This record gives sequence, C-alpha cells and structure tokens, in this order.
Amino acid sequence: MKLIRFYPILVLSLLFTASSCGLKVPTLNYSDPRTPRYADFNIAQNTPQDTKTFKILSYNIRRAEEMHRAIDLLKENQLDTADIICLQEMDKKGVEQIAHSFKLNYVYYPAALHGDKDFGNAILTKWPITDDTKIILPHLNLNKAQRVAVGATISVHGQKVRIYSVHIGVILKTNERRDQAEAIIDSIPPDVKHVVIAGDFNTLTRDYYRAMIDPFMNEQFTLASKDIGWTYKHWYFLNKKATFDHILTRGMRVLASGKIEDRGPSDHLPIWVEVEFKE
Repeated sequence: MKLIRFYPILVLSLLFTASSCGLKVPTLNYSDPRTPRYADFNIAQNTPQDTKTFKILSYNIRRAEEMHRAIDLLKENQLDTADIICLQEMDKKGVEQIAHSFKLNYVYYPAALHGDKDFGNAILTKWPITDDTKIILPHLNLNKAQRVAVGATISVHGQKVRIYSVHIGVILKTNERRDQAEAIIDSIPPDVKHVVIAGDFNTLTRDYYRAMIDPFMNEQFTLASKDIGWTYKHWYFLNKKATFDHILTRGMRVLASGKIEDRGPSDHLPIWVEVEFKE
C-alpha cells in the first residue's frame, strides 16, 4: 500500500483550491440529516438464494460524470453482479442509472450542492433495505463543504447487515479524521454483528491512513481491501499512486479482493471484495 510522504496541508490547500477534486465552493450544505433523500426499494427483482458469499464493490465515480462508461466498465468486468455497491461523488441521476441498469435497490443522500449539481454517497443492493440514515461528519473541508456517510441496514434472509458508504474530507487534520471515523463507529447499531464500511477515505499520507483506519481496527474490523494496492493518481500529485479507497468488514471472512485498473470513467479505481459470514 503506497502512501505519499510530504506535508499535505500546504500543498493540498494550494492544489485542491484550483483542482477538480476541490470542486467549487458549495452553494449549500444539506445540514438536515433527513433530507434530501432519494430511495427506491422496489427495483431488485429477485432476492439471491445463495447467502454464503457476498461481493462488495466501492467506486468513486468522479462527479457522477461519464456514467455510461462507468456502467460499461463494471459490466465488462462482471461487477454488475455485486451484491452491495457503495458509490461516492454521486448525483441522483447517476445513482438511478446504475440502480436500474443492474436491478438494485438504492438509497442516496447528497451531502451538498456544488454549483448546480448534488454531491453525495449511495448504497445499492440486491437485498431488502430495512432502514437508512445520513451521518453528517464533523469538521468541514477546506472549501467549507461537509462530508457525510450514508448508512443502511439490509436483511439477508433474516440476518442484519449494516453498510456504510463514506467519503472523507480531503484537507483535514489527523484528529479531525479520527473524529470522522469515530462518528461512523458510534452510529453502528449495537445489535448488528455484520458491518461493511466502504468508500473514499482520502488516506493520502501515513498519518491520514492511521487516523482513519486505526479506529476501525480497534473495533475489531478487518481491512478487507488491504492487498488491493493503489486506487488513485492524478497530475497534482505528480501521478504518484496512492491508496484512497478501502473496504472494511466486521463479522465476515475475506475470501478474495481486487480492482479494475482502468481510470477512464473516473480518477479512482473500482475496488471489490468477496466475503462470507463468520457465523
């Protein structure tokens, strides 16, 4: 796992202000945890009969652009069959395109309105979604944009699985990152044994990585995607490879993991893991 070593705050504050990842100053942060909310729980046509294994996909599709290319990429690599998909940097239209293309139920909460476009996270799944929530993460990004985690509980033949699609801020101090991790941990229902946390953690440096991942490891999570390697590179990092995207699980055994090394539709790579219940 490659993490870039340098003093990020000064460099990123200069580069992200003008870059595509920095985005425009948000017109509006959606500070109400209940709205806006978009969901459709009636798209999935057949509940899977095999409950032994699950394939989980996480993908930051840059600003929900080039959606047709992203959908084609996932289909070409047989990831349209994933049981759970966590998406970041999405708008409602992009979420609906994937949900209807892959026949998946979904819930989507935007975090903020950037210019004229929403920006947020979604969870899509073959399984029934029994409840969902938006967690407003503490501490604003440099451009005053908030970030959120979207949580949902799915029912797998009576077993509860809690899923989170997360997008952590870029310009944050290590203690602020730890606060965001702990906000997600604190929201996990105590009666749920099986948990999936997936998304873009923006773990650019070793300190950023430890601040984000260590709190989950301390809560008995497994970094299911630890062997995947780099997931992101861009010109403003001199095209150095970094691992921003992660999938963590609890109460599950990791069977396989991988990624698609094609950044055509996005500046992030799609990553996936296959897991099974421990119990």
